[in-house]
Amino acid sequence: STQSTWGNPCAMTTVFLPWNRVLIPLVLLLCACIIPSATAQQQGSRPAELSAARQLFSRRTTSTTTTAKAVPEIGTGPVFPPPQCSQCLTIATQIEMIVQFNLTGDALVMALTAACAIMPKAHRTMCATIAASLPALLAQGFKIVSPSVVCGDLLFCDVCCVTDTMPEGVHLSSTGNPSQMAVMWTTKNSTATSRFRLGLAPGNYSLDVQGTQAGTYLPYLWNGHLHTALATSLEPSTRYYYVVGDDAGGWSKEMNFRTDPADYPNIRLRVVGDMGAEEYSDSTVARLSADVQAGLVDMLLHVGDISYANSAQWLWDVFLRKVQDIAGYVPYMVCPGNHEVPYNFTAYRHRFRMPGVESGSNTNLYHSFDYSLAHFLFYDTEMDFSPGSPQYRWMESDLKRAFDPAQRKNRPWLIMLGHRPMYCSNGKNDAEDCITNARLFRTYLDPLLARYQVDLMISAHEHSYERSWPVFNETVSHSYDNPPYPIHIVNGAAGCKEQLDVSWLDPAPAWSNVQISEYGYAHLDITPTSLRWQYVRDSDGYVVDDFTITKKPSSSTL
Repeated sequence: STQSTWGNPCAMTTVFLPWNRVLIPLVLLLCACIIPSATAQQQGSRPAELSAARQLFSRRTTSTTTTAKAVPEIGTGPVFPPPQCSQCLTIATQIEMIVQFNLTGDALVMALTAACAIMPKAHRTMCATIAASLPALLAQGFKIVSPSVVCGDLLFCDVCCVTDTMPEGVHLSSTGNPSQMAVMWTTKNSTATSRFRLGLAPGNYSLDVQGTQAGTYLPYLWNGHLHTALATSLEPSTRYYYVVGDDAGGWSKEMNFRTDPADYPNIRLRVVGDMGAEEYSDSTVARLSADVQAGLVDMLLHVGDISYANSAQWLWDVFLRKVQDIAGYVPYMVCPGNHEVPYNFTAYRHRFRMPGVESGSNTNLYHSFDYSLAHFLFYDTEMDFSPGSPQYRWMESDLKRAFDPAQRKNRPWLIMLGHRPMYCSNGKNDAEDCITNARLFRTYLDPLLARYQVDLMISAHEHSYERSWPVFNETVSHSYDNPPYPIHIVNGAAGCKEQLDVSWLDPAPAWSNVQISEYGYAHLDITPTSLRWQYVRDSDGYVVDDFTITKKPSSSTL
């Protein structure tokens, strides 16, 4: 969650480190007696690459600053990130507080040079390179620069992968068609082929699908190859075992998935928001992985703010490796949040194969699909969705189709997901999100949700958990039994590095029922007549909120 004007959602909060009050005066004192020669020597370092990289910033993007910590590699293989990246993150973390001090021009150069001079000798050369880049980076409009962004910009952290051609970050997605399954993966270098081999028994692959690959999508900021393959003519509700890769480049470990059902069985989902690649999400990822590996999950829904990479493209690779034991086994369905905005959603657009074409939006930014008893609609809160906009027109058309009596007889549940909430009651630090923006969103969407009888609206963005009563235009019902209005859930505390939102409006709004400031994720279990939601605390697996929506067999009419 960040304070920003809707439509320009990239401004992030800053975590000020308490010891800057000691170090910064010391640095400024040293400036008087240290000649900034190191910075001058480094001004010519990679000028073409850095210039080209910075020209790619299509809008002002900023990142929350926190103490950088190396993210452990999940599974076997060399430690990632590589040593030069880890060293850069350590050094950039030590000098980031000087940027926060809002120095400019010569004063900034002198302060940065002084900071480098008091570092251990082994760090001074890299420190000077980092210091030399910051004035130009800030000149592009950056007011806060995180270590991960700086080190990615300088190409110290641009390596996507642990090996050259072995598949990494494997993740599945549904197309809404029970006879299909899509998969994506990453390699550092190109491979001769991009193959998706699968079959009905372990090690026995009767199908061999040739996919496609695309190279670097942000020159100088990320180097790698993304592979996509789509298997068709599969049997619904069937377990397939698969590998992806290439004979020469190597194959992934064997994983498996179950195709979507063609009929309407009960389903078990997991729902997360605001998770991130760093250690704060470790508990959530471990519990989700255990559930998936135990066969307890059919699909995962991620409601924006996915990796928290912001502009640091290499963190996408860390994240996708981290969740592979989830996303490689069940469809991982997503929509963007404000932390996916940098470079006009470029990383998100390239890394996720969502059913936009299949659902008529022709984009992965907003899309929909049928799955068993429910219709799911993901929309993009970072783009215009006001009445009359292209996204709004698509949303209305999609909801109208899902609301058709013949459709809703078989799929009685209609669930919408979008990153920023329509209803939230976090405290004064979140007034822009929970008062200004939320009220605006309600004017746009409340009538649409009521008209098409949406059952559940799931959002994130606030780093907390909140459950509403059934509500429309702030009119409240106090029953979840065949409720007349949608229920709104804020589920944005899966482990992001910006910490929890712990303050709440007092008194709470009449529509707010449950407020929890603890890291966690949700179970969503659906039957033809009930939808059970459980919020699970990730530290110990304890269910801290549990409620059920019940409804009579559908008889939707306009």
